[in-house]
Amino acid sequence: MRKPKREKEYVFVRTREGETETALFTRHEDGSGSFVLQGQVYGFDCSPHAWEIALAELGRLGFQPAEL
Repeated sequence: MRKPKREKEYVFVRTREGETETALFTRHEDGSGSFVLQGQVYGFDCSPHAWEIALAELGRLGFQPAEL
């Protein structure tokens, strides 16, 4: 994914054991990033480019951007 727009919500998906799971990612104005997965918020704010760490974590968990 290219540099996501700030404060826009992006949908990511993965399939595990035949079930599709979704996560919602947001890059925030201050450079932090977060995603919501199974009702839990995961925030990344350790640097101005923390959103990149959040995206990498989604990828490590097997999530890909949803095709809209």
